[in-house]
This record gives sequence, C-alpha cells and structure tokens, in this order.
Amino acid sequence: MIRPNHPDRTEELTAVYEIGTAILGTLDVEAILQRVCENAQRLLGASGACITEYREERGEFLIKTCSGSFVPALYHTFPAEDSLSARALREGSPVIDNDVPSGPAAAVAATLPIPLERNIIVLLNGRHGILGTLVCTAKKERAPFTESDAALLSAFATQAALAVENARFYQTERTRAQELELLRNQREEQIQRLHDLHAAGLAVTSDLDLGELLNRVADEARKLTGARYAALGVLKPGGSGLSHFITSGMTPEEVKRMGPPPTGRGLLGAVINGGETLRLVDAHADPRAVGVPEGHPVPNSFLGVPVRVRDRVIGNLYLINKAEDEPFTEQDQTLVEMLAAQAAVAIENARLFAESERLLAELDAAHRARNRLHAYVNHDLRNALHGVSLWAERLEQAAAGTLGPFQPEEAGVIARKILRGSGHALRLVRDVLDLARLEEGRLQTWPRRVVISDLIEAAMDSISPEAERRRVKLVFDPPAERLELVADPDRVLQITLNLLSNAVKFSSSGASVALGADSGNGRIDEQSSRTPAKGEAAVEPSRTPADEESQQDGWVAIWVEDKGPGIPPEDMERIWKDFQQVNPEDSERGTGIGLALSRQLAEHMGGRLTVESRVGEGSRFTLWMPTGLKRELREGWIG
Repeated sequence: MIRPNHPDRTEELTAVYEIGTAILGTLDVEAILQRVCENAQRLLGASGACITEYREERGEFLIKTCSGSFVPALYHTFPAEDSLSARALREGSPVIDNDVPSGPAAAVAATLPIPLERNIIVLLNGRHGILGTLVCTAKKERAPFTESDAALLSAFATQAALAVENARFYQTERTRAQELELLRNQREEQIQRLHDLHAAGLAVTSDLDLGELLNRVADEARKLTGARYAALGVLKPGGSGLSHFITSGMTPEEVKRMGPPPTGRGLLGAVINGGETLRLVDAHADPRAVGVPEGHPVPNSFLGVPVRVRDRVIGNLYLINKAEDEPFTEQDQTLVEMLAAQAAVAIENARLFAESERLLAELDAAHRARNRLHAYVNHDLRNALHGVSLWAERLEQAAAGTLGPFQPEEAGVIARKILRGSGHALRLVRDVLDLARLEEGRLQTWPRRVVISDLIEAAMDSISPEAERRRVKLVFDPPAERLELVADPDRVLQITLNLLSNAVKFSSSGASVALGADSGNGRIDEQSSRTPAKGEAAVEPSRTPADEESQQDGWVAIWVEDKGPGIPPEDMERIWKDFQQVNPEDSERGTGIGLALSRQLAEHMGGRLTVESRVGEGSRFTLWMPTGLKRELREGWIG
C-alpha cells in the first residue's frame, strides 16, 4: 500500500499562507479556487480535488472548480440525496469514505465520468451558511484518509469559503456602485435635459415672429432628442391643410427635393387626427407611413407629438432618425410633449400679436387718414373755398351797389377768379377721392389714344391763370415727332397738371417752368447711371422702367422742370408720401397730396414717376408711360 507523502508543518503553513495572500491580492474567485484545489491535492497526495456549489433549490451539487483526476467531471452535477457531500452537510463535519464503490454513496458516485475510490469531504462554511464542499479523491494505492487529513483540508476549505464570499461581496458592491454611478449619470443627464428644456422654452416664448418661432421650436426639439431631422407643421385656421411647414436638419437642397409640404395622409395625419403622441421604432414599416415625399429622409425611428391649444390641435411636431440609430425613449417623448405645450402657447401668442399688430396698424392708418383729411379740409379746401366765398361776396356787393361805381369788366374778372377757385377746390376733392380709391383698389382707368402735345397744352391752359398770378413763365419744348400712346388721358392729364402745379408753386416770381416730352428709350438708363453732383439728390426710385421686364414697345417721357429750391437728399423718399411737404411750415404750398397721388396713378397705369434734383437749382420730375398698349372700347362708359 502506498502511504501518502505527508508534508511537514512548514509546507502546510506555506500553502495556507500562499492561498491567503492570493485571496488578498486578487478578486478572481475562479483563480483562487483553482489554487485551493491544486494545493489540497498536492498536500494530501490525492489524485484529484474539486470544489462543489450547493444548489439547494434544485437538490444538487455542481462541480465548479477541479484539478487532477476530477477535471473530466468539471461542471457536472450530482444529486444531493445519498451523496457524501449531503452527509457532510447534514452532520456539519468532514466525511471520510475510503471505500466509495462499496459504501452508501456508490450509486451517486457512479453518475460521474470518473472513478472514485477514496474520498474525503469538508464543508465550505460561509458567514451566512454553507456554500458547498471541498472534495479530495485518491486511488486505493494511497493510504486511507485520516482525521489529520480532514483537519488540513478544512483549513483549505476555510480559505476557499472566504474567497467565494469576498468575491460575491465584491461583485455585489461593484454592481451596486455601477448602478449608483448609472443612476447619478442618469440624474445628471435628466437635470441637464430639463435645463435644456427650460432654456428652449425661454427661447421659444421670447419670440413673437411666427416664422422665427417655428424655426426655433423645430431646432430646439432636434437638439433635445438628438434627432437628425425635425419638422413642425401648423394648421390653417380652418384645419384644411398646413399654413406653415418648417424643417430642421435639412439643407435647402434637401427641402427643395422634398417638394410641397405633406398633406396629412400618413403618420402626421395620424398624429393630428388622433391627437395623441406616436412613437415608433421602425416607422418605415408602419402601414400608416404613406405619402412620404420622394426627397424626404426615410423615417426609421419616429416621434410625433400633437401641438394643441386647450382641446384643439393646431399642428404637429415630429422627429425622425435619432442619432446612433437608437429609438426615441419615453424621456424623449416627455421632453418633446412639454416643449410642444410651450410652443403651442407661443404660437398662439405670436398669432395674437400679429393680429394685434395688424389691428393697430389699421387703427394707426385710420388715425393718420383722419388727421390728414382734417389738415386737408382745414387748409387746402378751406383756403380754396374761402377765396371763392370772398370773390362771390364782392360780386354780390357790387351788384347791390354797396361798393360804389362798378365797371362791367370787373364782373368778368371776379367771375374768372370764382371759376378758378372753384375749379381748384374740385381738383382737391377729386385728388382725395382718387387717392382713397387707389388705396382701396377701386380706381378704374380707360386706356384710349393720347396725343402728348395736346395733353401738355391742355395742362398748360389749366395752370396758366395760376402761373400768371405768380408771374411764372411756362415754356413748352414740343417734341420733334408726333408722340402718341394708349393710356387714360384724364389720369395722365391729372398727373401732368399736378407736376405743373407743384413746379409753379415752388418757383419764385419771374422764374420759368419748362415742360416737354420725348420717347424715353435709353434716356432713363442714362439718368439711372449718372452720379449725382454735390448737393444733388439721387434719381428716385431705384427701380426704373428700363430695368423691368415688359412686353411694351418702349416708353414715353413727359417731364416738368423748375428752378425752385430743390429737394435735399434726405427728403427724397418723404415727398412721395401723401400729405407730406419738404417744408411743412410752408402752408401756402398745400399739404402735399399731389405727388403721392401722381406716383400711385402712374404705377396703377403701368408707368413710373422719377425725380432729379439739385438743392438751390431746381427739380425735374419725369412721368414714364409705356407704349404699345391696346385701346379699350367701352360703350356708354363715362370715365
């Protein structure tokens, strides 16, 4: 019989110390248990060793670590009932069986893929119960296991139990620390996302321009969720289609390729009609994903949120394709729903603000119209009618003989003055009415053949009495050729008369006012490109007939030039506004309705009105009218 090579006490202590040091130096429980098995096998002169794990709920033992002859049985299980390990568990002490094939555990031993002849089993006693067993096996050639062997093996079992518990504790604490770190990171992320949501809400609610607001909402929603694309649609007031559709994350080329905005037949329609949030992992495969424009990015992950004001859905906010191909989370949904709620209030505020701005503009326009009408009636019309009244009173006194001797020719003079004053009053009334019709889009014109020279002479005849009164000479430079055009002669005459009237008003006594006409081809380009001299106002307006695309044959220019004070550059825009003057304190020259009306009349007929001016030298106004129009024949129409 082979006796075991019993180690001396120094070798035993060295092995136990080595295992204890390994336990302190590493937390790899498998490596420690392997070392326990190998040292136990060597010190006991065994053929193999293993450590089992007791699975009470299954009623079995699992061979978890082994060495030597036990290696083929690694990860095998054997029933606890009738096993030596179960006996050690019941008795709470080591078990020695030096004749396993003939003992009570023979049937259990036969289930393992290795022969077992001599066995010694000790318990792995942990702080909170039995963890398993440490088993050594030997062939019959070895001397039987003894109590001394059991004591030595128990020392190794204590080390093994300590290693297992330490590793389990470490794993538990490590998992707990990881969970705490994850929770902390999640909490910080939530705080940051709430901060971002708050910042986004402030940014959204601070903008009252609807277009800018919608762009900002879409951008902020995309940032909050990490989505690649976002879009925001706002329904028309009646709910039939979208009034606005804003995209974020798409280039202008991509938006152009996408074509017209969606019609609400697919996922967006489901969000709007259902009034509920829709979150999908694979939106492209959803049967409701129809009507996606050809250039639209293929939707994978999808998050659609209705934008509602109280119980009314006013639009939808949707995001597609989250970064890293991840699905949108429940937290993403909550954040976007909160942003959509803030956006709904901001959108409604922007709409109300725009409506209030419109109403205030209308109120302001009405207020200005009332003031200008009051100024017009108080000054221009009253002065004209006052003159008529004074001359009529004088005529009445002359007829009654209260003025003494009265010459017959004086009656004609007074009658002409009354006629001129009443005609001026009628022109003022007509100008105001025409201006109102133009602003309301109700003014009608009747294009007919116009002979330019005849029209200019008619204007001169009308203004001659006023020019004579102010001692201003009218100089007409007739064109070299007979100029004609098709336009409303009454309106062209009205513009020309207004230009002449202004020129006479702003001319000093003894000065002259020149007027003429020519074909405007090429001339306006020359005016537009000329650099104004010092003190000269630029040609107005910047857009000229020659710059415009037109089907007309050309242009006819009617110009009026005076030697008056001229117009400073800073007043060039103001002169075209109704009831404006270069010098508002100069009440003798009216309230300034003529130029505003003339410009609008010219544009209404397809023409333009421009001006050149030098301060201290005078101004030149030019009416440009297109040629080549066709006459309109109207039976019984009085224009």
